[in-house]
Amino acid sequence: MRKFFISFRNGDQMTDDPEGFEAHDVREARQVAIDSLLEIVGDGLKHRDGPLPDAVMVFDYLGRRLLTVETKDALPQPLKSS
Repeated sequence: MRKFFISFRNGDQMTDDPEGFEAHDVREARQVAIDSLLEIVGDGLKHRDGPLPDAVMVFDYLGRRLLTVETKDALPQPLKSS
C-alpha cells in the first residue's frame, strides 16, 4: 500500500487533506479521490452551502501531483448531458 493525499481546488483556492489515505496504486487513488469529490459535491448541493470544488488532485507522499480530475469529468453521464 502507498500513501496518497487529496487536494480540492476551487478557483485559486486549495483545500488539502493532511491525513491522506492508503491505496494500492494510482488507479485506486484516483477512484478514492473521485468518490470524495462526488460526496462533497452531493453534500454541497443538498445543503446549498458554499462554493463547490471544480477539481480534485492526487499527490504522492513527496508532494508530487499525480493527477487532476475536473468535477465535470467526475459526474455520472446523465448529469453531464443535462
